[in-house]
Amino acid sequence: MNKSRFSFTLSEVLISITIIGIIAAITIPAIINKYNRTIIETRLKQTYSTLANMFKLAEADYGSIDNWDYGELTKQISTGAEVRDPFVKKYMLPYLKYQDYKTKTWSEFGYKNGLVAPKGLIYRQPNDTTYALTLANGAFIAFDIRGQQLTNNKYAPYQMFFITDINGPLTGPNIVGKDIFYFVQYFTKMPLLMPGEYSSNYYWYRDWYDIDNDQNAKNYPILSNKDTGEIKYRIDLRQKREKTMENCATGEGYATECGALIKSNGWKIPKDYPWL
Repeated sequence: MNKSRFSFTLSEVLISITIIGIIAAITIPAIINKYNRTIIETRLKQTYSTLANMFKLAEADYGSIDNWDYGELTKQISTGAEVRDPFVKKYMLPYLKYQDYKTKTWSEFGYKNGLVAPKGLIYRQPNDTTYALTLANGAFIAFDIRGQQLTNNKYAPYQMFFITDINGPLTGPNIVGKDIFYFVQYFTKMPLLMPGEYSSNYYWYRDWYDIDNDQNAKNYPILSNKDTGEIKYRIDLRQKREKTMENCATGEGYATECGALIKSNGWKIPKDYPWL
């Protein structure tokens, strides 16, 4: 029996390779982008759960967070890393699985340009110092205290930020709103939040916003006495999603609010998210 033999011409092979290349060029970036988005969503949710559980465990040992000893943080006027270390070692490190808790400059941690917003605004200079660690899931967390300078030569803290790079400094882009997100814990009976949240009972408070005369029925803590550091409860405006989106999309000072869009969307990156 005669066997028929089939073969492709060179032009047919080249056409096939071209078609395969076009399909790959279209599909592979989409697959990579989807994978990267999934990593962000998963690690962001994991990190939130880890930090929230950390506070829950610490409160089981030390009581409600609003009764913790903040003396370690108020012994001197300082916005440097030294005011954070005793607090972190006492209330946080025992309840985390982590590695490499150190104090370094942002540049030494791997952020050569510092902590940067999408459009280039620098939140922390490369030579600024911070305490930071790496969680078991690979997320890098820097600790940042915000407080108020008092008239009696003390620095009274009222909230702690967790600046979180979900894929670590060795993997880019290392930009707020893209792979760097903020969590915030007030030193009062409130859950762990993300700046810009709009769907919970608690809302982001901006230091410079005058809310003394506002009548919305939402309690929010601020430091109201510069002599004693006394915390009172004031009223805050409920921020709508549109405002959070607007703030995130500026790509500048309010980019710290971008993570709230993901958290409030069930830990899924919204279709209209501006930076991913």
